[in-house]
Amino acid sequence: IKPSMIPRLGIMMEVPGLFFQLKDYQNLIDFISVGTNDLIQYVLSVDRNSNTVRHLYSGLHPSVLRMLSEILSIARSMKKEVSVCGEMAGSVSGALVLIALGYRHLSVLPSKIPLIHYLCKHLKSPKLKEIRAFLLEEKNETEIKRYLSDVIHSLDPKLSEIE
Repeated sequence: IKPSMIPRLGIMMEVPGLFFQLKDYQNLIDFISVGTNDLIQYVLSVDRNSNTVRHLYSGLHPSVLRMLSEILSIARSMKKEVSVCGEMAGSVSGALVLIALGYRHLSVLPSKIPLIHYLCKHLKSPKLKEIRAFLLEEKNETEIKRYLSDVIHSLDPKLSEIE
C-alpha cells in the first residue's frame, strides 16, 4: 500500500484519563482532536445537561485552561497536529482563549466562521502572549471572565455585544 493511501489516524481527547496517556499513543496516531464539550464536563465533574449544576460548567475555569494548555504542550512535544472542536471554539471568549493558548485549528459551526475569522484578524502576537500569561496564572474564574470581556471590548466593542 502506498503511504498516501493510508488514512491518518487520530485520537479524540475528551476525558481527563486520556490526558495522562497521550504519550502512550504517540506512535499510533497522527493527530489529536480536543473535544471541549465533554472534556470540560469531565474535568469539572459537572453534567452540562443538569438544571441543578449546569451553571458550574465553564470552559473558562482555571483547571480547564491549564489542562488545555498542557494538552497542546504534550501534542507539540509529540510533534502531532492538534485541533479543537466543541462549543468553546465557536464563542468569542472561547476562541480567544484557545488562540491565546496556542491552538491554531478550530472546528466551529459554519455560522460562526466569519466571527472567529474577524477575531483572528484583530489579534496580535504580543497581546496573545499577555492573554496567555494571565489565563495560566489567574486562579479565579470570575476574574478570567472579566479580563476576557475587557480584552474583547478593547478589540471591538461590537464583539462584546455578540458574546
